[in-house]
Amino acid sequence: MKGTGALDDSVDRHSDETIRKKAANSGKGADAASSDLQTLVQRLEHEIAERRRVEEALRESEELYRQAFEQSNDGIVITQDGRYVFINQVFLRTIGRSMEELLGKTLGAFVHPDDRERLADYARRRRAGEPAPSNYELRIIRSDGSLVQVDVNVIEVVYKGGRAFLAYLRDITERKKAEEQLRQSEEKYRHLVDHAPAGIYQVDFRSRRFISVNDVMCQYTGYTRDEFLTLDPLRILTEDSLEPFLKRMADVMEGIPISDSVEYKIRGKNGREFWVLLHNSFLYEEGRPVISTVIIHDITERRQTEQALRESEERYRTLVETSPDSIILYSLTGEILAASGQTAAMYGASSTAEFMKEVRTVFDLLTDEGREKAAANFSRTLAKGHSEKNEYRIRLRDQSQIDVEINSSLVRDASGEPRAFISVVRDITDRKRAEEERERLQMQLLQAQKMESVGRLAGGVAHDFNNILAAVMGYTEMSLLLATPGTKLHQNLQEILKAAGRSADLTGQLLAFARRQVTSPKVLNLNDTVGGMLKMLQRLIGEDVELAWIPGHDLWNVRIDTSQVDQVLANLLVNARDAISGAGRVTIETRNLEVDEGFIARHGEFAPGGYVLLSVSDTGCGMDRETLEHVFEPFFTTKEIGKGTGLGLAMVFGIVRQNEGFIHAYSEPGQGTTFRIYLPRVASARPEQSQPGEAVKPRRGEETILLAEDDEAVLMLTRSVLEALGYRVITAGTPDRAIQVVGESKETIHLLLTDVVMPGMNGRDLAERLVSLRPGLKCLFMSGYPADVIAHHGILEEGIHFVQKPFSIQALSEAVRRVLDQE
Repeated sequence: MKGTGALDDSVDRHSDETIRKKAANSGKGADAASSDLQTLVQRLEHEIAERRRVEEALRESEELYRQAFEQSNDGIVITQDGRYVFINQVFLRTIGRSMEELLGKTLGAFVHPDDRERLADYARRRRAGEPAPSNYELRIIRSDGSLVQVDVNVIEVVYKGGRAFLAYLRDITERKKAEEQLRQSEEKYRHLVDHAPAGIYQVDFRSRRFISVNDVMCQYTGYTRDEFLTLDPLRILTEDSLEPFLKRMADVMEGIPISDSVEYKIRGKNGREFWVLLHNSFLYEEGRPVISTVIIHDITERRQTEQALRESEERYRTLVETSPDSIILYSLTGEILAASGQTAAMYGASSTAEFMKEVRTVFDLLTDEGREKAAANFSRTLAKGHSEKNEYRIRLRDQSQIDVEINSSLVRDASGEPRAFISVVRDITDRKRAEEERERLQMQLLQAQKMESVGRLAGGVAHDFNNILAAVMGYTEMSLLLATPGTKLHQNLQEILKAAGRSADLTGQLLAFARRQVTSPKVLNLNDTVGGMLKMLQRLIGEDVELAWIPGHDLWNVRIDTSQVDQVLANLLVNARDAISGAGRVTIETRNLEVDEGFIARHGEFAPGGYVLLSVSDTGCGMDRETLEHVFEPFFTTKEIGKGTGLGLAMVFGIVRQNEGFIHAYSEPGQGTTFRIYLPRVASARPEQSQPGEAVKPRRGEETILLAEDDEAVLMLTRSVLEALGYRVITAGTPDRAIQVVGESKETIHLLLTDVVMPGMNGRDLAERLVSLRPGLKCLFMSGYPADVIAHHGILEEGIHFVQKPFSIQALSEAVRRVLDQE
């Protein structure tokens, strides 16, 4: 066995020395020699036996150590003088080399070049007796070129009588790899922690101190790393967060489950407070948490955003709930998802929950027609992608219906895809009614303006036509005075006069329509006036038509010219008679009526107050809607040519409006017609009684009359008539000429007879001017169209004297004498 020679040599040397000592003493006595020899032999035998025992023990010991070396998990080598002298098999396997490759080689032969200098330095220092590390790491190159990392422990020994070093070498390659991986992992996670977008720190529960913290947490709080690690962990919490934090930690210690995350408010170094979302994980020892790793996120901005969002939602909720309009959120298929309180109120439900229970979809609210319209509008809104405003009728809980305006918009998700509709529903029932009423009033206004325009035209035509008729009728009357009665000439003149009279009646109707017919209204009771006309009216409609008279009880008085009542009833009954084919019935009725705001809202036009209603109804053929719209227009007629002028109802309309009244017509084809006339009541308790006077014969005179007339034919005729009656006449074709005459004339002028409408100055202004020059001058106005100069809407002002063109000789003479004889 290698390594046992030294032990054998020592034993041999010890035995030879003993024999030599024994032989040197052999010269002593024989007996003594023999005895000594026997003792020596015994001792030699004993020593040989002991030697053999020792050698056997040594061999067993060496074998034991050799087995120990070979069976060791570590590599073992002995170096002497810088070279390998002993190597076990474990080391050979570790570095992948054979015994022959290593024995006798230097230490650094198979060591990594970067480690050789360090290894050589250690060896030099040991040989020199200087301190050198006994434990260190080396990298050894395997036969395949790979590296093995070993942990080396070195001790000094005696080997074969010489100084040597024994080294234990443990393969730590895998451990080093694991350590490197762990180091890299730790580095990676340290990098993650240091650069994580969250604050991270650890707290040791045993010491109640921070043990680590990352940069982000330091940035959050404003502390440096060293400052932060010296803080009490409770110090960074605000007062209102401290109590819930301690409760949470107590639950952790008691083993009570806690939530994964919680929100706290933290105070930084500069006093800034901010909200964080905190996540905990714990390291346990013996079932108790000892270290807490905390990850926090600054959620201050999120909390502010959430708070702003809550406030915004509250504002919008307030807007929605206090809005006078209804607001509904519903799916693309119409299913109602949410609704405002006003929606429930509009529908008639006590709450939003009750509304949504009864009304599942928006289509349930709509009428049949509205559902089809809504479906089409939804599709169009989806296609266009923007809001639309439409009008519908919706059905309420009590089955009544209202008009609404619905403004719908799309609600989109984060990707821009439409997900629902939101609609603002406004009740426009009152607005629709107001629009209809406005439209009706607009139509009435247009109708009134049209009637007013036509009336002005008619009045203007009547004025010019009356001047012509005045000349025709005047000269005809004068010619009749010269013609022999019974002759053909006399008869022809009479026919001319009759035709002129009919023409005068026609212009009178035009003036009545235009409200320019000069009247003298009086307070009267329609029951009395109508009652006195019944026989005449019955004859007017004929025996086949029954006339019914229903006078009202305690009828109020009205103010109107009696002749106008005659004209109104005559025209209405003639129209009623013509509408009845064969037998029929006409009903005249009067009654009192108090007009209030409700009546005005339904019928328009009126002013509040008391009215006397005069209605004329017939059982005739009736009229359609289009005919009714034109019934009061002049020259509009449904009669055959030659059977009507179209002025009858126009005249009725003009008379009623001239007396500040209103007239409405109601009719349907086949259902007859009713005309209702509303005349304002007057406060006078007793009607004015008209005194029938005797016919006044034309009277002559000798006074001087100033005649002002711009129409030369009328001027010459009137002058001739007046001169024939004995008056002295001074003529003036213009107002300026009249003023000049009065200024230059020295004689007395008793009467001014002037036309009302003249160029440059009207008759009233001329009269006022001349009266200022000749106090006491009396005035008589004449006109075919007095306008509003002396009569408001045809009603004469008090103290004004007027004669209507065309006038007869008798009418003119009576008017002149009446004015001249007046005190």
